Amino acid sequence: INTAENLSSDYQICFLAGKSDIEKIKEITDELDKKEIKYLNLAGKTNIKDLIYLMQNSEIVIGLDSAGIHLASAIKNDY
Repeated sequence: INTAENLSSDYQICFLAGKSDIEKIKEITDELDKKEIKYLNLAGKTNIKDLIYLMQNSEIVIGLDSAGIHLASAIKNDY
């Protein structure tokens, strides 16, 4: 939550996660809502092609686990 809060003034925050992570993302977004921090929540709403496209066009990727980070690293070598 602190990371999203700190980055929100310089970056658009976008949550990408599988359906199994929706509850964890909801915990985070509930706290962001309390602080009136804007974000886009796409958890459980994307397919692998969407995920790849979004990661290719992101400046920063932060993951809940290593799978997303490995994918981001494979897609873009400057992470």
